[in-house]
This record gives sequence, C-alpha cells and structure tokens, in this order.
Amino acid sequence: MFEELLGALMGFVGDRGGNLFCAVCEDGKLKTFRLSPDVDFLDSERIMIDRIVSIGALSRLISDWCQHTSRTSLEGGLYLTALRDGMRSILSEYYQALDEIDQRYKERGSESVPPVYIYNHIREHESLFHLCWKIILLIDGTPIVRGTRLLTTIYQLLERCGIPQDKSCLERLFYKMMSVFHLQLSSWTNYGILSDHFCEFFIKRNQDVTTTTSQSKNKNKERTSWYAHQLLDDMVPCFIPMKLAHSILFLGRSARLLGDHEKSQISERKLEENSTVGDKNQILTTLSLEAVCLVRRFDLQTFERVIDKIYHHKSKQLWSLLTHTSSLTLHIDAMRDYFLLFRGDFYQRFLEDSREMMSLPPKNSAQHDIQMKFQQAAVSTTAGNDPSFQNISVHFEMPKTKGSIVHAWLNVSLKYNMGWPLELLFTEQIMQEYNALFRFFLLMKRVQTDLNGVWLKFKNAGGKGSPRIPVNLWTIRRTMSYVVDKLVYYFHVDVIEAHHTTLMNQFSADSRGDFDTVQAAVRHFLSTCTFQCFLRLEPLQQILHSCLQFCDIFLNERVEAMAVKIKPVEAEFERQRSLFYDMLLGYKGHKGSSHQLPYLIMSLDKNNSV
Repeated sequence: MFEELLGALMGFVGDRGGNLFCAVCEDGKLKTFRLSPDVDFLDSERIMIDRIVSIGALSRLISDWCQHTSRTSLEGGLYLTALRDGMRSILSEYYQALDEIDQRYKERGSESVPPVYIYNHIREHESLFHLCWKIILLIDGTPIVRGTRLLTTIYQLLERCGIPQDKSCLERLFYKMMSVFHLQLSSWTNYGILSDHFCEFFIKRNQDVTTTTSQSKNKNKERTSWYAHQLLDDMVPCFIPMKLAHSILFLGRSARLLGDHEKSQISERKLEENSTVGDKNQILTTLSLEAVCLVRRFDLQTFERVIDKIYHHKSKQLWSLLTHTSSLTLHIDAMRDYFLLFRGDFYQRFLEDSREMMSLPPKNSAQHDIQMKFQQAAVSTTAGNDPSFQNISVHFEMPKTKGSIVHAWLNVSLKYNMGWPLELLFTEQIMQEYNALFRFFLLMKRVQTDLNGVWLKFKNAGGKGSPRIPVNLWTIRRTMSYVVDKLVYYFHVDVIEAHHTTLMNQFSADSRGDFDTVQAAVRHFLSTCTFQCFLRLEPLQQILHSCLQFCDIFLNERVEAMAVKIKPVEAEFERQRSLFYDMLLGYKGHKGSSHQLPYLIMSLDKNNSV
C-alpha cells in the first residue's frame, strides 16, 4: 500500500482496474485522486487517505501546468516564467518532504509511516498547493493577466491574505516576479533601454514615433527619441501611484536624452569624465533599486524615496544641459524681446508697414505677405543684427468670419524655433501663454502707435486750408494717450522687466537647481505676468478698442462728422476707464499684485491725470 500511496503523492496512479487509487476527472481533465470504491476501508481511514492523495493530485496539476507553460514560454513572458519558477521551488520542497518519508519507510518499515504521520509531514503543502492552483485558475486562459498585471494580481492576493503560511508563499512568488521587474526598471532608469521583448512592462515603445525617428534627420532624433515611449496606464502595478509611474517614465526619457547628447555634443575627454561619473551613478542607482525591489515585503515609501532620489539626480543633469549647454538665458532674452515686444523699434516699423495690409480683408497670400513685412522690418531696425531673429517667424491664421481690424490682428502669432532639448521646457501650452501675452502687447503697441500717428499727421498738416480740429477732441486724444502710456510703462518696466530679472537670476552660472526648478520658474513668470498685466480684465480690452475706434474715426472721417461719431466712443472709454480703475483698487491688496500697482492707480486717478 505504501508504494501506491507514495506514487499517488508523486502524482501518479494506475490506469487499470485493481489499483488502490483512481483519478477523478471532469470534462476530460484531472480533478483529484481518491481511494478506489471497491477497496474496503473504514470511513475515517478513507477520509484521511483521500485527503492525503488529493495533495498529490494538486501537485500533479501544478506540475503539468509548469511543464505546459515551459513549452509555451515565448507566449507567456518573463513574469509568467518567474511565477512558474516560484511554484517549481514549492514543488521541489514538497518532493523533498516525500523523499524524507520514503527514507523513513526504508529505515523503519511501514509501521513507522502511518497515514497520520504522512499527512502531518506534508499538510503545510496542502494550503500552498490550493493557493497555487487558485492563482493558476485566475491567470490560465486569460491573456489579459500578464506582465505587470500578473504582478498586480499576486500583490493583491498578498495584501488580502491573513494566513502566515500562505502569505509567506505569496511573498516568495512576488519576490521572484519582482526580480524581473527590477531588471526592467534598472535598464530603463539607467540607460533608457526598454528590456521588454514580451510587452509586459508598463512603459511601451510608441511605434509611430519610432518610425518617425528612423526617417528624421539627426537634429530631430533627440526630440522624437523623447516621445518614443509612452505610459500604459492599465499596466501600471497597483502598488505604484500614477504620479510615481510618470516619474519613472521621465527617468528613462531623460537617460536617453542625456546619453544621446553626450555622444553628439561633448568632446571625447569630457565624455570620458562624464561617463565615469555616470557609471558610478548607474551603479548606485542599480544597488538602490535592488535594495528596495528584491525584498520579500515591498515598501512603497522606501521605493518612492529611491525613485525621487534618482529623479532629482536626472533632473539636475537636465538643468545643467538646459541652462549651460543649450544657452537657456539667451533664448529667454529673445522670447522677451519678440513675444513681449521689448524690440520697440522693430515692432514700430512692422506695425507701420503692415497697417494698410491689415486694414483690408485678408487674402489667400496673407501668410506670405505678413512674413515679408516682418522680415523687411527687421532689415531696417536693430532686429536685423540679432542672431536670435532667425529663430522667429510670424504666422497669420485666416479668420473664419470677417471682422474688424482688431480681430484680424488677433490672428497673428509667433513661432520660435529653439531646438531640442529646449522644446522640452517650452511646451505647446507655454508657447500659447507667450502668444497670449504677445497679442495683448501688440494691441497695446498698435494703440500707442495710432494715437501718436494721429497727433503727428495733424501737427504736420497745420497751416492755411488745413481743417481745424476741435480742442475737445485733442483733449480726448491726450487723455487716451496718457492712460495707454502709463499702462505700457507699468507693464514693461514694473512687471515684465522686474520678473524677467528675477527669472534670469535663477539661471545664473553659479546657481544650482534642477529641471523642475526651471520649469516651475518659467511657468511662474508667465502666470505672474499674465495676472499683473490684467490680460483677463475685459474693461482694459474695451479701453484699448475704444482708443482704436477713436483713431480710426480721426484719420478717416471729415472734421464735421468727427464730433458726432467720437462722442459715444468717448463715453464708452470713460465708462470702461472708471470700471477698470475700480477693479485695480480691488487688485491693490491682492497677494499676487505688483508692488508698483499703487503708483499706477495713483497715476490713473482722474484727479491726477494730465
């Protein structure tokens, strides 16, 4: 009997009649082992022996599954292989226990190994096999549960488990799978290499971008390389927060960017020095990840600290690349000069040359025409000698509906070709904010230019025969010009220049920071300028539009009709001016307002206006 019982525990029973044990099948598949019905045993003994041989049946089921997945390992992937290896180690311990029982039988005889002894010797494997079989049923035949999703499944079972033996088993399986995760994570964070032949990691290669990279020029390869990988939200393990997953994506992208830049930009000697430092950092990174990943009990807080440490290091390297190697400060100066209209002489000429063209309905050639005016204005001003001007281009978007001159100018925008990796900092959203400021300041410049143009035209046309302009109209023009000049000075000197100086100080040669610091500084600069320049205050926009209407009437109407048409414009201007003034009083105590705002309010007070 012992030999047949031991064979059943090993997973083998006879397939002919007269055997002590038989296999119970369901739908042609093995379910369990039990005593043959024709064998005479006491009920208590039959229950005990059936329970013992059912453990052997489970070991057979698990062993068959391991063999099957070994034959299809190319389909299962590395995580399934790690899980299989973990289950095989559990089976190996079980077979070792059976070997001990067999040795005892050989040394002491059958009386020394009764069924109760056999069960007590292997009963800890009963719950382990049930757990392993439960895992197999969860993942078998389900292609969705693979890779890091399989890691999530084991982790969730581990979190819900309260039986010490089962928990220890799950920890072993989790450890085996985390060794695969550690290798993939280390490869990605250190070198930006995705070691994932079975598409199991939560970061995958973007095939569209990869194709573009292979077809693009070397100058664009760094940019496309950054976006060559993307995050798979549904593959992120449940124990890794989404914010942390994005940080891991950033680590690999930055590793690729820094590696590509070192190969293409740094001299051989400097490259050798940096690679030595890089090798040391990569070794430290690997050891840190190994210490936190290859443990039986995963600790999220420790894992986050390690990732944050690596993130900070990569971020500092990117900061150095942006601020020193890529001449960030020169590009920010250029953005101020052209997007925030600090090149006053250039924009003065551009507006004068483009006024007639922009006053007419746009043609199909509007983009080409305005680009030509833009280039011609640069040739005749200081912008022509500026190396940064070659990175600037003006664009005109054809309006969907016919509008006024104001609306036509609102379709004008700038593009700045700063190259990679600066595009990583100046994202599409950042450039949209810069263009919002550009359109606003361009409107201010137009108003200022037109008001001065009205004065110059009629001043130079003085003499006999020239029309006499009523004094009250000149007073209106002077009031408008005064308000606009005060606003322009406040925006450019007290807001833009002040915050630009603060921004540049953060990027000085002796300052230390990281990529997040640079990104936050640029965003803070834009948000502060947008707020303190009152871009979202409708009364200010109406004031400027009233000024433009005034200039349009002044230049295009006869003197007799001026007074009648300008009167409602003046009333609207004064109404919006009062409303704007009241709003500024509310801004005065705001936390984010400029320290110079009280002086602007004082100068705009009607009682103090010239």
